Amino acid sequence: MSKTKYSVLILFLSLLSSCFEAVEEITYTTEKAGKYSLTINCSQSRDKISAMMKLDTFMGRKIPKLYEIDSHLAVAANALRNSAGIHNVYYTFDERQYIGIIKFDFDSTTALNKAVHNALETSSDKIKFPFTQIFSKNNLEFQRINTPGDSLIKVASKHNLGVFNNAKVTCIYRFKQEVVSSNNSLSKIAQNKKAVMIQYKLTELIKNPNLFKTSIILK
Repeated sequence: MSKTKYSVLILFLSLLSSCFEAVEEITYTTEKAGKYSLTINCSQSRDKISAMMKLDTFMGRKIPKLYEIDSHLAVAANALRNSAGIHNVYYTFDERQYIGIIKFDFDSTTALNKAVHNALETSSDKIKFPFTQIFSKNNLEFQRINTPGDSLIKVASKHNLGVFNNAKVTCIYRFKQEVVSSNNSLSKIAQNKKAVMIQYKLTELIKNPNLFKTSIILK
């Protein structure tokens, strides 16, 4: 997705007075395969969004239409469907509650990484992104290594961070094996020891995307 298209999404989120949450979930159903989902939940700001959508511009900037947001999700979903090792792609954008969801099944972590790359590249306007390995997994370790090149985080950093003061990003990783440890100090290991939840303040991630980096040791 290009910087221009990213800016449409960033502007939409910045209009919400920071009341939104992004939730990324990866659930391994076998040692290698699993399910991925990303949810952007802006329902707490639905009244404000509805009022904003009646305007053409805000603070001198064009307000994106709901169909534009839905269009970006559709383009990303089509790219995922055409990615090897990806199945059961689903996306939705609830125009009343302002909740967007993309989810799919993956055959391997390699397929997951390529799918994310394809979704970004296909959505872009003639901009090529270098392939970035975001996730890694073997029998004994899961890692979130990186964020995609030219990501939403980088684009958001150019905006007034104050608009994101209460925004949250939650990552949930589930496994077939038990979790031994996580090197991320924000990690919360589930009672059954088969899941890890990490919650970030978006402003902190924008200032330091390396906070995403996590190594989870498995039994």
